Amino acid sequence: MGVSINISVFIQMIGFLILLLLLNIILYKPILSTIRKRREEINSLKEEATRLMKEAKQKEETYNTHISVVEEEARKQYEEKVQKAFRERDKLVSEKNAEIREKLVQEEMKVEISLRDEMDLVENMAEELSKVAFSKVVGK
Repeated sequence: MGVSINISVFIQMIGFLILLLLLNIILYKPILSTIRKRREEINSLKEEATRLMKEAKQKEETYNTHISVVEEEARKQYEEKVQKAFRERDKLVSEKNAEIREKLVQEEMKVEISLRDEMDLVENMAEELSKVAFSKVVGK
């Protein structure tokens, strides 16, 4: 018994080759095309994500820089206002001290005048008393 090759083997081989050709056209190429498109889409999305991350990082740096500038300006304005308030306070204190010194001088002058008036009155009274005492002692 030997293997005999007849025409049906050739027909089966041709049928198998046609089946491979049809499967390649119907299934294999569309599946490979879909996989390639998905890979391209994934790569495109990865590139877009990378670009967006870089953009977000740049915007964050810009934001942080802007915040730093605004904070520095606010700190300078605060310092300027504090210094202005201290200058105004010092000016008011100086003015009030000058007013108080002036009032003190005026009051000291009033006290001195009052003291002189009282001293004059005491001297006059002492003189009057001494005259009365002298006249009583001398008998006039």
